[in-house]
Amino acid sequence: MRVLVMGGNRYIGLCLVEELVRRGHEVTVMNSHPVPYPAGVRRLHGDRQQPGAIAEVLGPHRDDFDAVFDNTAYRPADLAPMVDLFSGRVRHFVFTSSVAVYRRSFIQPVGEGFRRHD
Repeated sequence: MRVLVMGGNRYIGLCLVEELVRRGHEVTVMNSHPVPYPAGVRRLHGDRQQPGAIAEVLGPHRDDFDAVFDNTAYRPADLAPMVDLFSGRVRHFVFTSSVAVYRRSFIQPVGEGFRRHD
């Protein structure tokens, strides 16, 4: 499968890239900070926080992927350009969040309805 990983340079993103490669998938990463990747991983440089960067970097590749894993979106505005680019074009879109979006809580596990940072 041809896979795009947004982020992919630390934590779950890097582990995801390594696992996808291990399983034989064709992996492309878009991020703003390079790290060593397994052989064969294609890296596209771009900072999603810069206006228009997602469309500029990924626009020419919008039909290159079967699946997208987005590990670096924190707000709906972060996802909007991805939805615009890939809606109807990929079979799978996996949005991976983290508890970093939620305010500190002593109640575990943290639920999706918990209070979030602005």
